[in-house]
Amino acid sequence: MIIDSRGPDGNAFTIMGQVKVLLKQIGRSDEWEDIRERMFSGSYDELCDIAEEVTNGSIVVTNRG
Repeated sequence: MIIDSRGPDGNAFTIMGQVKVLLKQIGRSDEWEDIRERMFSGSYDELCDIAEEVTNGSIVVTNRG
C-alpha cells in the first residue's frame, strides 16, 4: 500500500490505523501496543519509518518532507 503523505490518507492517525489493520490481518495484533507507543514517541518521519519497518514495506509513505 502506497500512502501519499500530502493526501487525505497521509495523516499520522490514518497511517497508524492502516498499520493496526495490517498487523491484525497477519496475526501480529499482539505487537500493536508496543508499535503504537513507538509511533507516538517520535516525529512524523519516524512514524512513517516505523510503519514501513513493521510492515516489511507493505506500507510505504511517499512525498515526505
